[in-house]
Amino acid sequence: MKRPLLPKVNSGKVPPHAASHSQSWDTSLVLLLVVHIVLGMSGPVLLDWVKKSNDGHFPFYAPAMTFHAYMVSASLGVGLACKEGFQGLKKLNRPDLLWRYVVTACLFTIGDMLSFNSMQKLDAGTSSLIGKGFGIVSTVILSRALIHRRHTLP
Repeated sequence: MKRPLLPKVNSGKVPPHAASHSQSWDTSLVLLLVVHIVLGMSGPVLLDWVKKSNDGHFPFYAPAMTFHAYMVSASLGVGLACKEGFQGLKKLNRPDLLWRYVVTACLFTIGDMLSFNSMQKLDAGTSSLIGKGFGIVSTVILSRALIHRRHTLP
């Protein structure tokens, strides 16, 4: 029997013992979240600065950059799983879901390489706007084609 990817959520009812306790945030997780958001927002600006500092081109090979970025992400994921010990590593052993992640990772890698190539020819603002717009449109088209989900305008 396959386990669900995400645990089942309670129907919105808060158990009485949980209502009295306030949820505390670990300061290291909050710091990690802030660093992730700041780096994510500053990425296009930093890449534009690197390009302008190197006569209008990147001093690195785009596929190598995306490979290293995904290797760091995978290492962080394994590290967080190791933090839970053997049980955390057992949670990573999901061969039934591996193919989904491989396909998704390949699509994201192709998208990142195309993003680097577009930033090579466009400025940061234009590249970000075009990339986000294309991402939204392609998400709607693929979700309609692959999972038959309809989207409505607000």
